[in-house]
Amino acid sequence: MSDPASVSRRFKTFVIALVVATFALTVAMRAPLLNLDVSNVRHGEGTARTLRHIRIWDAVGLSETHFMMRTTGTEPADRFISDVGYLADADGNYYYVSFPPLFPLAPYIAFKVTGVEATPLSVRIFNLFLQALGVLAMFLFARRATAREGERFSWLAGCGAALFYATAPNLLWYHSNAYTTASLSTPFFILAAYLAIRVVHDEAPAPWLLPAFGAAVWAVACTEWLGVTFAAVAAVYGIVRWRDRPSRRTAIVAVVVVGVTMLAMAVQYSSIAGLSAFMAGISGKFAMRTGVSETSRDSILSLQSWGLIARRYFRAYQSFMVLIPLLAAPGLFVAWRRRRA
Repeated sequence: MSDPASVSRRFKTFVIALVVATFALTVAMRAPLLNLDVSNVRHGEGTARTLRHIRIWDAVGLSETHFMMRTTGTEPADRFISDVGYLADADGNYYYVSFPPLFPLAPYIAFKVTGVEATPLSVRIFNLFLQALGVLAMFLFARRATAREGERFSWLAGCGAALFYATAPNLLWYHSNAYTTASLSTPFFILAAYLAIRVVHDEAPAPWLLPAFGAAVWAVACTEWLGVTFAAVAAVYGIVRWRDRPSRRTAIVAVVVVGVTMLAMAVQYSSIAGLSAFMAGISGKFAMRTGVSETSRDSILSLQSWGLIARRYFRAYQSFMVLIPLLAAPGLFVAWRRRRA
């Protein structure tokens, strides 16, 4: 007798086809907007900044810019003009060092390898590939995290999570209009969480899982400060479950990878004007963005600011909040009928 919690190949094919078709539909709906000029798009400065870094690297070379995000153009008249950069070298070239440099380096390397010209359209298509990676990562993460609930439940959970990433309004917007650090770091953050679950909970983890986990954590750490958060959580988890060898190894890898990455970044960014100048600039940015600085528009200590954030998230995701019960209702009804029977 077959396990009632198991699923057929037809069911799996349907789930995969549903996710792929939904994502393809969102791409088709957004296609007419992909080639818009960056000046016509809200938050288009993210894409514009990426293109500017890429063109400066094309003009002067990566090594000339210390593999960093230089904001100063290539003409002599561009020197000594900050243009959102706040760390300058002796020649008057400014650099943007608010976060690690993988955010623009990733499309630059991809375009060099494939021979694609860097344009607003190509950057946005690269951004769509990252959303596809996020959809896949969400599917794998939710399915593996709920594996103990049975195969059918885990496939449904993976389907729901993937559809969420494919259709969430904020993600639809950013992954097609404005290439930002979150576009690159979020999919790899989810992928790292999935690989961590595999390393810790698989009965016989494959040898490639731990290196793949380290690579995913490195990608997050090289893109956004989210990597530091990941390492902090991993450290606490490793301490709590220190006697469990897989958990301990996973935590150590995360902390070491992020620590080495942050140290390398500090050395790299300090090559411009010294460590003290870099630390002074980055601490000021941190104070402003977290709201502890008086110059900030919003404060982390203000209930009004937190209320504003809650309202924005509710407006962005309220359609999905309505969709969840509608999607869950048929399954809950069937389960209720089976219990009564």
